[in-house]
This record gives sequence, C-alpha cells and structure tokens, in this order.
Amino acid sequence: MRIYLFLAALLLLIPHTVLASPCGPFPPPSPDDHIVTVDTVTELKEAVSNAKEHTTILIEDGTYELTSNLVIRTDHVSLRSKSGNRERVVLDGGQWIGEPILILGARHVSVIDLSIQNAYFHLIHMSGSADNFHAYNVYFRDSREQFLKVNQDSTGVP
Repeated sequence: MRIYLFLAALLLLIPHTVLASPCGPFPPPSPDDHIVTVDTVTELKEAVSNAKEHTTILIEDGTYELTSNLVIRTDHVSLRSKSGNRERVVLDGGQWIGEPILILGARHVSVIDLSIQNAYFHLIHMSGSADNFHAYNVYFRDSREQFLKVNQDSTGVP
C-alpha cells in the first residue's frame, strides 16, 4: 500500500516539476548563417527549396496551409518562428499532405518554436542519412500515424 501512495504522490509532483523548470530559448542563429524571412506559403516553399547550408528560415506569425511537402535536402537548415512563440506559427497539412516536413538525407536540421499539425501520415518524416535532427519547443498536433518518423538508410543505419 505504501508503494502505491508513494507512486501517487510522485505522479502529482511530476507536472509541477516540469512546469517549474521550463527550457530557456534556443540559441539564436549563428552570425554566419544566411537568414531568410518568409510570410507566405510560396515564400516558405521557395526558401526551403533554395536553402544552402547554414540557412535559417524565420517564419512570420500566421497559419501556413501547405498544399505539398516542405522537402529539406540540405544540411544545416533551420525552420523557426521569428517571434519565438510556437502558438503563433502553424504549419498545417490540411489532413491530406502525407508529411508536411520531409527531410531527405539532410543532417543537422532544426525545427524550432512552431506548431505542425494535420498530417495524413507523419508530421515530420526523416529518411536516408538524415541525422542530428533537433525539434525544440515544437507543438505536434493531429497526425494520423506518427508525429515523427525516421527511416533507416540503405545501409540499415537509422
């Protein structure tokens, strides 16, 4: 009986501990990064498609209703809200896009301070040799399958 009381007390304390010690803000982009600011779906797609290594794409507040995947193939690319408020930047797949964000073989990709919602399959899908992925202060909401899916590459390494 004592063990049950202990576990119940522990469960009551966990939410308070998590709420009492939030993470600080993610470090700002490096001064050497190429910064691109976008405020439309078209600009966002172009910025992702044209991203060079060490690009940070700052997304203005708003809901971005995606009609196709954002495909990231370049190393060292970051998608982040300009305001730093994840509730104000929403990438919405409309329940019919398979994966709003698709990372194909890109390393060191970061998704920071935004919300991703309404995917037919997965909110973010990584494949190939993609590694060192960071999701920081991201609100994953409403996916029919997995929020984050990682496939192994052809060598069998995830």
